Amino acid sequence: MKTLTTYSSMFVTVFSFLIFMMGNGYAATYTTLTNGSWSNTTNVWSTDGVSPCGCSPGTNVNNQTINILHNITIALNLRFGANTQVFIQQNRTLSSGPTINIDVFDSYWNIEGNVITGNLYTRSGGVNIFLNSGGSIQTSQSFEMQGGFVHVRSAYIRSSSSVSVSTTSTLRLSHGSKFEALNSFNNYGILTVEPGSCVSSVGTFQNNAAAFVYGAGSIISTGGNVRNELPNPLTNFSAGISWCGGGGSNNLPTLSNCALANSTCNGIVLPIEMSSFTVELKNELYTEINWSTASENNNAYFRVMKLSEGNSHWEQIETINGHGTTTETVHYRSVDKYVQMGVTYYRLIQVDNDGKENYSDVLSINRSNTGPEIVLYPNPASQNEQIVLNNLKKTEGNISVYDLNGNLIYNEEKSSNADFHVISTDKISSGIYSIRVFQQNELQTLKLVVQ
Repeated sequence: MKTLTTYSSMFVTVFSFLIFMMGNGYAATYTTLTNGSWSNTTNVWSTDGVSPCGCSPGTNVNNQTINILHNITIALNLRFGANTQVFIQQNRTLSSGPTINIDVFDSYWNIEGNVITGNLYTRSGGVNIFLNSGGSIQTSQSFEMQGGFVHVRSAYIRSSSSVSVSTTSTLRLSHGSKFEALNSFNNYGILTVEPGSCVSSVGTFQNNAAAFVYGAGSIISTGGNVRNELPNPLTNFSAGISWCGGGGSNNLPTLSNCALANSTCNGIVLPIEMSSFTVELKNELYTEINWSTASENNNAYFRVMKLSEGNSHWEQIETINGHGTTTETVHYRSVDKYVQMGVTYYRLIQVDNDGKENYSDVLSINRSNTGPEIVLYPNPASQNEQIVLNNLKKTEGNISVYDLNGNLIYNEEKSSNADFHVISTDKISSGIYSIRVFQQNELQTLKLVVQ
């Protein structure tokens, strides 16, 4: 399992290259400043890397450098044309809905993060896409190469529909990469599957006439044939490829080796692909923590951690079970109810089934405004849930809870150094209650509903 932490030094190198290329024919550089929409012209994009430009790259991108440092969503089809460069930082995602097309013409892409879209087409021989360690391309429909070169290096491509590699296209998988097609895979060009890498299709894998498969990796079809067309079955399909066809084979130079092919494909460990991680202070009272994974492998659980201002140790908010191994997008949510004044830092620790830990980036919020009144959260509350009274004064006091008949059911002294107080509802039945807060010779009453 690869770490979630950004390879910052690698990105500095890429960014330096980006700046260098500005003097070599690239008319404009667009850099993201925050998460948001590709079409946002308010605060997402910058042309100097510092200040919002009040602009966006548009949907027909030519002679531009696109530097994606945040999670960006696409609502319209995009076309990337001549003299365009796209850099996507690790753990950052360029994503769209299932009907959106990304058309790539004569442009250069360096992907450390994720591209999630409906259809992805490489349209010309001038396309060069480098999908690097920890990165992924995922299409909810087709992945189609009509020209150009794609190199997948210790990374992952998944197409929910058919895959096609044209006569003018070259696809190379190396360093333990995996390409999954949930339909057929048709090769008309050059496909190289290096040792330790794998192409897996649900439908038929077909190497067509005058096409070539090189390397010593693995090819499997779980529900179809592995086919190699004439005229040169002994020269256009490498004998070093281990293959396995669920429905049979045709014109292959070697016998099937399902044990080796399946072992290679199943043994490729893909990273937890974080497509988003955000924290947001709600009503100056509690923090909502959200994150998503584009895929998971061997994921046992996440530990949600925080570090409050003035403390020297991280503390755990809760653990959230992972989804094991999946290629589906998964969304997660956690809430920190106990937010102190000042800056609070948050991070995730992802834990594999074998106990290995991987760390996310660190994000922060700043609670600076207590507000004038005591606030109860959540309210209504469920039984066996902890509720928090926030915006208390940092003085000694008393918290008591009464039912509608005036019976005292909870009473506890309040700490003098805390601006919140926690009440557990595990011994409080469903109903309506009155909470009385006494501090600095003042009495305030709040209504509590337990469902």
